[in-house]
Amino acid sequence: MTDVAHASACSGELQCAVGLGLSAEAGSSTLKRAPHGNTQHAFVDFHTRSAFSYLEAASLPEDLVQRASELGHGAMALMDRDNLCGAPRFYMAAKKIGAKAHIGAEITREDGNLYPLLVENRTGYQNLCRLITSMKLRAPKGEAAASQEELERFSAGLV
Repeated sequence: MTDVAHASACSGELQCAVGLGLSAEAGSSTLKRAPHGNTQHAFVDFHTRSAFSYLEAASLPEDLVQRASELGHGAMALMDRDNLCGAPRFYMAAKKIGAKAHIGAEITREDGNLYPLLVENRTGYQNLCRLITSMKLRAPKGEAAASQEELERFSAGLV
């Protein structure tokens, strides 16, 4: 992953911050890896949201993978707001066709700033889950925000 780019929107409401070397047959819901010669872009957008970023995006994780197949990318990162709800579906859709799936979340801080956090390894995934759980347990629904102490405590394995 040498280049990082941001595509604001590709078609309709689909945010296509993608890079999964994928292809799909017309009229089929089955995805497969595109031949290496068909790769159009060599970038990964690390700021893609799915429908699990409630009221901020509308595409399901599988739809994002489908769009990536149309664009011929080799990897994709999913970063929903304050949750990992779409991560399992996203990961399985990418794995099914042999693409690289990067998992992360955009975390809201107490000062209102947003911090995009990508998982680097298993420890990072565990810490991101713990961070989200910690910040949501101490706030009313919809008002969760991470403190500086929580960000520091759960930072191992996160980029």
